[in-house]
Amino acid sequence: MHIARRGRTYVLKKMPMGGDQHHPACLSYGTVAGLGRGKESTEALQKGSDGRLDIKLDVPLTTVISSNAGSRRDRVASEGTTSRNAVTVLGLLHVLWEKAGLNRWEPLNGAPPVRRLTAVYQKLDEELQDITFGRISGEQLIFVPDTRIDPADLRSKHDALHEQNRLLCGYFGSDLRPVLFVIGELRSAFQSRYGVGLRLKGLGDDATIWMGEKPAQALHGQITTAVNRMGRLQGHTMVLAGVQFSPKGSLNWNVGALMSTSDVFIPVESSYEALVADRLVLQGRSFEKPLRFTSEDTVHPDFILRDAQDPVYMEVFGMDSPKYLQCKRDKLADYASRGRALWCWDAASGSKMPGFPKKGVHLGTF
Repeated sequence: MHIARRGRTYVLKKMPMGGDQHHPACLSYGTVAGLGRGKESTEALQKGSDGRLDIKLDVPLTTVISSNAGSRRDRVASEGTTSRNAVTVLGLLHVLWEKAGLNRWEPLNGAPPVRRLTAVYQKLDEELQDITFGRISGEQLIFVPDTRIDPADLRSKHDALHEQNRLLCGYFGSDLRPVLFVIGELRSAFQSRYGVGLRLKGLGDDATIWMGEKPAQALHGQITTAVNRMGRLQGHTMVLAGVQFSPKGSLNWNVGALMSTSDVFIPVESSYEALVADRLVLQGRSFEKPLRFTSEDTVHPDFILRDAQDPVYMEVFGMDSPKYLQCKRDKLADYASRGRALWCWDAASGSKMPGFPKKGVHLGTF
């Protein structure tokens, strides 16, 4: 561990590339191992010569604000290997989540089944030192707040956020406007004459992220679902927003993604998955949620149960459209051909959630 400076404060961090030396339940746990899924992810995520994970995004990191950008623009656009596949914005959030071990749950004897936002922010912030985007480090490109909300702390984070953007502007030059990524849990969303405003936990109202009409329409369903879940105190919604600063200092949405999670911040793709994740946690089970990184990634199981004698693949079937049912048949055929142990719940039919395989018991193959 070492002491690092974050704006005007000092924090305790793991040593660079040392996350896999910590226990999975430790706040400093994290790993690069096993991130690649297939050829697409392997090309989009590459281990650099310094041991850090280099990520190629499928969105530009700048926009041109002057016709004089010239070769500077070309150099920025060509950083990294242009022939590589690329990670989506949601895929980047998934990479950070999996690298920090936040897609896994390991119960601790006698400890309550909770994972708090303070720990989530800390783990995400620690992972930034171990990733790059071409010549740009994760700590330069991504801002993660903490959960302190005293006025002095909020002002300090406001200053740190603007300073990070200023440094990015200096790196790219005056002809290009950089995209700074901000991660946080959604605390409110509202409509105003300026557009849709998103506010994140740990950041003040002066760090509201403003969405224009087009992205607000594209994400309307997810934002509505997120607000409804907050009203019912069900799970969390994480936001990864690529913002650009206006001349007056407003944060304007350029690109981004929303991700739903369970009560302990395990990513979920439906309310049915959230029910399964919450029940696994309450029963003290060890499991993980495989995540997608690129738009071309192969299909993954919804969860993998890790404390049976053999890994048990878990599927939650929550729809009954023809396309979805075909995907379901393909998945089941794939599990059969691979001899996978399988647990599944046909939630769309209204059936009750089956019990989980017992710990240490061999379930058999599908």
